Amino acid sequence: TMGDAGKGLYVPGEVADAIAADLIPRADIVAPNAWELQRLTGAEVRDPAGAVRAARLLNKPVIVSSVQRGNEIGVVYADRKEAWLAAHAKAERSPSGTGDLLTALFAASILEGQTLSYGLARAVGGVAETVTAANIWNAPELPIVAMAARIKQTSPTVRIERLA
Repeated sequence: TMGDAGKGLYVPGEVADAIAADLIPRADIVAPNAWELQRLTGAEVRDPAGAVRAARLLNKPVIVSSVQRGNEIGVVYADRKEAWLAAHAKAERSPSGTGDLLTALFAASILEGQTLSYGLARAVGGVAETVTAANIWNAPELPIVAMAARIKQTSPTVRIERLA
């Protein structure tokens, strides 16, 4: 976690530089939001295609959150062999922590041996359903515990698309 669009860096510049120089090269998979990926690579990340191009500059698997496409928001998975988009309608508001939840759910899918596309769709679905619940319940935070039974299932609101 380094920062976000409209908010800038959450951490001192030296920390962001250390993440880019020291941690990214050691990572097995990287999970930036679109703004962070753009900062890490210098490449524009305005849409799914831009997210794929920028992600591939890191030379490792990447899941990019907060990728815009029209009225949708999505997550792009990209590695050297394939790329996927899992997207859904934008929510009216989104509590903090969606990127952390996404990363945890995607990591769980990897550990469970799910295919990349199914794991991505399931992770994005879990986040989408949890954000929807937060909005319905007017919760100031993500209701992760309350959503425990639902969080690892796919969501009918999420569509998955192969990009490459």
